[in-house]
Amino acid sequence: MKESCTAHRLGFTLLELLLVVFILSLIALSAVAIADRADEQLRYDDTNQHLQLIRRATIGDPLADFQGQKLPSGFVNDLGRLPLALGEMVTGLDRVTAANLPPFALQTPVFDPTPNDEGFNNTSGDETTVAGVQLLKGFRGPYLHLPPNQSAFRDGWANVNTDPTEDLWNYGWNVTPTADTLNVQTLGSDGQITLASDDPYRLDVGDTILASDWQTIVESWTVSLENVTGGTLDLTNGGVNPAPEFRMRLLVFVAGIWRQFTSNRQQVSSFQPGETGRVVFTFQADSSLTPNPVPGAAPLGRHLLVLMEDPNGTLHDNDDAVYLYNSAPLTAQVMFFPRTERPTIVLSLK
Repeated sequence: MKESCTAHRLGFTLLELLLVVFILSLIALSAVAIADRADEQLRYDDTNQHLQLIRRATIGDPLADFQGQKLPSGFVNDLGRLPLALGEMVTGLDRVTAANLPPFALQTPVFDPTPNDEGFNNTSGDETTVAGVQLLKGFRGPYLHLPPNQSAFRDGWANVNTDPTEDLWNYGWNVTPTADTLNVQTLGSDGQITLASDDPYRLDVGDTILASDWQTIVESWTVSLENVTGGTLDLTNGGVNPAPEFRMRLLVFVAGIWRQFTSNRQQVSSFQPGETGRVVFTFQADSSLTPNPVPGAAPLGRHLLVLMEDPNGTLHDNDDAVYLYNSAPLTAQVMFFPRTERPTIVLSLK
């Protein structure tokens, strides 16, 4: 009888077996939940990394330098505007026209005496080139590099836009461009617009490139003209010619079109040498121009400053022309970086 009871206690009751199964199930479910959250975190981190790459592709790396000098780079530096879609930075195609953006090459600045109300050349036929100087501008991408074996630059959840055309251009991201800003957002783990949620992975994490991230205000910028010949310059040729009326123009390359920013007008006749005779020009907004007064803000990158003549004092009319000194234009290449001091420029008559 004693041996029979001992043998009976060596087994498990049904209740004990069910309890073991229940505990193992809890452990398995917990492991799956932990693995799911870890996977979501990886996708979230990957998305944030992609947002950083998009920002860098657009406006360059603000920390990049060579021997203490900042190195401009990115789509804006080369093309003078924000991309209208992520695909522009990959394919080199214009979002509006689907034509190729201007290729990276030496570009000859073009001056238009009668630009449109925002200072852009209007191809009316009165444009002239600025001889003897060129700027390296144009598309030299891709600025966004696709992951290996991938045909699109998607977020960590591999979201797809519901509109096939939009997906072709923005790879599943919610992209909102304006004239001055670029907002890029992921649709999150649920693949749809979600502005509020207890689950952080469903939120539409994004990044906005602000105007201050890539533009420099031109208004109130001052540049100077100086006589360094060592003697007084008579720019009237002994009174034969009227005293020249000068303006400074900043020429900016914007995706194949040149835009200009204009200073006030200064008359110079008997030009004294050195700093005592220095003439200062100030870039100001002309409120008579609509819809947007010029100047406004110039993009980061390299631009061309040119001395111009404006005999009658009327801004943006046909008598405006590049001033030639000893048969050559007087120019200077200038670099603009956001959130930094505007360059100090002195053009010299030698």
